Amino acid sequence: MTTIILNKNWNVKDLLIVSFITPVKDLIDEYIKDPNCRPYDWIIGEKITDLEKASFIYTILNQI
Repeated sequence: MTTIILNKNWNVKDLLIVSFITPVKDLIDEYIKDPNCRPYDWIIGEKITDLEKASFIYTILNQI
């Protein structure tokens, strides 16, 4: 299964695996404690890879 995030096609399995790896896991934990904006806005300035950003966005959007 795939999904499009950040205008790229991603394998959902890869996104889920990355979501358990630091720094993505830490960002997810922080966001859950204080979800004061959209997931994309939360990570826009973070110095992480596009895969990590997509993983963060996918994980947050699918927790709801």
